[in-house]
Amino acid sequence: MLQLLRQRPFFLYMISHILSNVGLGIHLFTMSWLVLDLTESVSSLGWLLSLSTLPVILLSPFMGVFIDNGDRRLIVTTIQIAKGVLLLVIPLFFLSGEIPIAMLYVTSFLMAIADRIYFPASKGFMREMLAKEALLSANSLASVAMQLGMMGGSILAGFLLHVYGGPHTILINSILAFASGVSIFFARKGIVLPKARVGKSYESFTTELRDGICYVKENPSILKIAGLVALTEFTIQFYNILSVPFVRNELQMGPDVLGVLETFFAWGAILGGLTLARMVKWFGRKHFMSIGLLLMGIFFAAIPFIQGVFSGAILLLLFGTSLLQARTLYSTMIHEQVETYYQGRVNSLIYTLTSVIGFGMYAFIGYLGELVTASFLFRVIGLVIIIGAGVLFLISDRLMPGNKQGANVVTVIK
Repeated sequence: MLQLLRQRPFFLYMISHILSNVGLGIHLFTMSWLVLDLTESVSSLGWLLSLSTLPVILLSPFMGVFIDNGDRRLIVTTIQIAKGVLLLVIPLFFLSGEIPIAMLYVTSFLMAIADRIYFPASKGFMREMLAKEALLSANSLASVAMQLGMMGGSILAGFLLHVYGGPHTILINSILAFASGVSIFFARKGIVLPKARVGKSYESFTTELRDGICYVKENPSILKIAGLVALTEFTIQFYNILSVPFVRNELQMGPDVLGVLETFFAWGAILGGLTLARMVKWFGRKHFMSIGLLLMGIFFAAIPFIQGVFSGAILLLLFGTSLLQARTLYSTMIHEQVETYYQGRVNSLIYTLTSVIGFGMYAFIGYLGELVTASFLFRVIGLVIIIGAGVLFLISDRLMPGNKQGANVVTVIK
């Protein structure tokens, strides 16, 4: 697995990926804390996440086609630089007085647009660099890098919010975005256009979009596994909504403690990434699909039993391990099946379906957070996931992808 890091393009890709996810960790932590501080409303957190899904719903078709036609290295570089510029606006508002809550919502909306271009473009760029056989190891490493970044971002955000406040935290996030863009820029020389590699041409945007939709229809296992990817995405977002009021209102602790707990979640995710390939080898993909989901549901439902930092650290370590393993396995199964040229459109379609469903769900969970405790919601959602794991075990044969292999195997870019 680690031998992939000896390849300069992939190494620089990983550096950029880590920096980007440090920024993502800072952004999620800081925005959630500032919004709750300004509004004293759990439903505001639900709306914050709901608004972040709108760009995917509205713009995803354009994003997918754009990513499949442009140089993905330059797309990722441009997005990271744009995020750095955008984040500089918030500290300027702080200097002029109190920042309006609307500005936090607008910033999160624009950051969501940038991230939803970044993620499928980044995945497509990885697919260009590596052969299909290396993707499980590469995705495991990328997941470890993501959690290292999120862990660093949570620690940094908790510390800076506690000591210096919001402006300094967001300013550092801006600097990290610039650094990430520079790193990915040097990962490869020249321009690589996916369309040129396969020799395809289309009469119009809609024709190209329909081709992507037809590709998914012709490969039904992609959409089936996408449902499992969506479930892991919903779980982590539910945790993001509920963890802040749980720590703040029920445990009566501050952002520094939440940052420490997030750190152990990240360490668990790192452990999950490092052990995923071995677990899949031991249990087989068919069985581990349901085992990973079962463990994720059990640990999610057990979060209300946290009494302090020690018990929280153990539980979030286990939750992070199980969630990361399930999420990475499902994502890799899609990544392996989709040909390079279709990566942008397929991933954007998956993000669209996830966001359409999630838009209402996040707002609804935030609304329920005003009526019942976060602990109650953790238990109920965890139970639903556990039941889902049982159903998955019974129907796993029908969800396994077929034996059809993609026609396009891409060699490593030197």
